[in-house]
Amino acid sequence: MNLELSSDQQLLAETVRRFLAERAVAWVRTMLDDDRGVTDDVWSGLVELGVTDLLEAGDGGSMVDVGVVAMEMGRALFPGPWQSSAVGAATLLPDLDDRMATVAFDGLDLVADAAAADVVLMVSGQSVTALENFDVEPVGTVDGTRKWGRIRPREGGRALAEVDVALARDRVVAATVADGVGAAERPWSLRWPTPRTECSSTGPSAASRPCSTSAQTCCNASSWLGRPPTTPSGPATPATTST
Repeated sequence: MNLELSSDQQLLAETVRRFLAERAVAWVRTMLDDDRGVTDDVWSGLVELGVTDLLEAGDGGSMVDVGVVAMEMGRALFPGPWQSSAVGAATLLPDLDDRMATVAFDGLDLVADAAAADVVLMVSGQSVTALENFDVEPVGTVDGTRKWGRIRPREGGRALAEVDVALARDRVVAATVADGVGAAERPWSLRWPTPRTECSSTGPSAASRPCSTSAQTCCNASSWLGRPPTTPSGPATPATTST
């Protein structure tokens, strides 16, 4: 089994990462108090990239591609409805075009990305009803990057035929895991120092000295934290002053 990403999948990851860095990451903090978690401009950009319809028949996408994008979404702490719409809803209703959608798997009192959705797919057992006329009451949680809401339908929806609810649920779970992996990798890549071959002391007479293999990690971590570098035998010996 080949677990390495193909060149196309690597390009997909780089493209999504670049897009999020340029168009989305800067406003993640401002979106924490936004009920939708996304702007129309950013969503349109994701549609143009082709990452909102990866699971549509004939487009050549796969759950591996979904996992690649989900990791980049998690890495950027993207607060929008990509997972609800492009994974869960797209599995049940593949002709969404550029609309945002979500799936109410467990009732209408707590629905992910409810305020951003143009369509809500209400699950009841193995049947699904598409709601397009409804009111939303936002529900706050401790995580501002995840949006929730309470749905109140204004009228009945239309029943969908030939849906696979179990598949949609499994795909959302898989994408959630990939999103979490991306989020976990982000702080690690930001904070852990790049391996070096030399350690430097601080001060006006600072000089670099080689790090032994066994002292490398300790040396790097000390420099990273702004502490005096250490050697395997203990802290560096302070300079003595003659009297």
